[in-house]
Amino acid sequence: MQYLGRITDDQLRAGLKASGASDAEMDCFTKALRARIEKLRQVAKRRMGNG
Repeated sequence: MQYLGRITDDQLRAGLKASGASDAEMDCFTKALRARIEKLRQVAKRRMGNG
């Protein structure tokens, strides 16, 4: 999470665009990836005893 948590939605979109995603795919996958990153953040926080 030290690095993953720093990735912005704009960076996610740029990566998806570079891989050939359409605008609709970029929107959909950015939201899905952000949700997964947040879930990982919650798990990491619990494992560290901070939540």
